[in-house]
Amino acid sequence: MTYEVSFIHDIFTIYELRETTTQSHFRICPERGGMVISYAPYGKEILYFDEVTFRDVLVNVRGGIPVLWPICGKMPDGYSDLIDREFVMQNHGLVRQLPWEVVDIDTVNRAAITLKVSSNKTTLLFFPFAFELLFTYELKQGRLSILQTYTNLSDDPMPMYAGLHPYFLAAEKKLLLQMDTCQYLDLQDGLHKNFCGALDMSER
Repeated sequence: MTYEVSFIHDIFTIYELRETTTQSHFRICPERGGMVISYAPYGKEILYFDEVTFRDVLVNVRGGIPVLWPICGKMPDGYSDLIDREFVMQNHGLVRQLPWEVVDIDTVNRAAITLKVSSNKTTLLFFPFAFELLFTYELKQGRLSILQTYTNLSDDPMPMYAGLHPYFLAAEKKLLLQMDTCQYLDLQDGLHKNFCGALDMSER
């Protein structure tokens, strides 16, 4: 296997990591929440990506693989009662809005990049805990893996749950999905609905 890394300098710096033997690649933008914006295993792009929202720093990016932390979704009324003080938390948490730092790039036996994001004075206003996150995005044999480390740098226990929000590219809005569930919660109307292996997104 042969691995390479290159840079695309646009409004943000984008890193492209390639596995040339399998014609696979992924692109990642550390400055824009450390998010993957493209993933093409064996030369076929599988992620949806909206470049207009990517370029507008005042809105959330629609597409790619945003990182959700320290919450996924939203808390009731935007507040937390997990500790002895209330704090406001925006949907999907903080780190998808923060610039991440590149701390390592590896092209020996894999194409990998390690990013870091840490708490600062602004994050402490919304989430009163000191933290550090290390994510390694690794491409090997056409497969993208995301290795994650979450470190609590505070004295108190830190409530958190993490997630990723991949936007998969689909040719149509009627989807067949293989999932181990028979119900889902529709956030549009707040109702639990039966799931039989298909979702029709055409009216969304």
